[in-house]
Amino acid sequence: MKKRLTAIAIPVLCVAATVSVLNIFKSKTEIQQEADSVVIELTENIDVEGVEKITFNIPSGSAKFVSTDTQNLKLNIAVTASSEQDGKASEPSVTIERMEEGAVLTVEIDEDNSPQEWVVELPLSKEIELNLGAGSIDIAEVTAESRFNLGAGKINIDELSHTATVGVGAGKVTINSQLEDFNSLALNVGIGSTAIEGYDQVGTGSSRVIAPSVDYKGAGSYDLDVSIGTGKISLIH
Repeated sequence: MKKRLTAIAIPVLCVAATVSVLNIFKSKTEIQQEADSVVIELTENIDVEGVEKITFNIPSGSAKFVSTDTQNLKLNIAVTASSEQDGKASEPSVTIERMEEGAVLTVEIDEDNSPQEWVVELPLSKEIELNLGAGSIDIAEVTAESRFNLGAGKINIDELSHTATVGVGAGKVTINSQLEDFNSLALNVGIGSTAIEGYDQVGTGSSRVIAPSVDYKGAGSYDLDVSIGTGKISLIH
């Protein structure tokens, strides 16, 4: 039998010399108690008008990003953790750091050992950096310069229309590009393969599997740089 609790907590603002840190126990926290684990659901809506770049640090789990035409960052996070001996769950907090002048916002949770599921809605124009230790990343659109770092797992980008840098230790990257051409295209795999479809100017045929490394200079406006230690890169136009 599940036990559902709802907790309301008060934000605490700490100001340092150059960085202000907003440590939030989410405005809405729901805890679902099960036999040997708890699922803690966190939600938050943050005004990011004036912020140029948002960085997300996630230890493990999954991250799904959806673009919106608002100036709000909406977070929905589910954390699965082991129950404590007294049957109570400790609530994780989300740490939000706004760098000097408010140009950079960093979001992370203090639960390093528990799998996390993030669903993020963010403005189209914001530059993002996502760091995930292990798991999966699903990006609906890349409409501003972005960087994705993944230790192990898979990354899927449904629509690429801007500059992106992707680094993966081991796994698979699939990118569906809306770009007709690139300013520069670099695909590098240590052990594995690279497949390109729909970019004849790169020197490959449709769905042809090519050598693990591609270094191409074109007439486009944006860059794509993807590196994998072990695995596969698929680029589709």
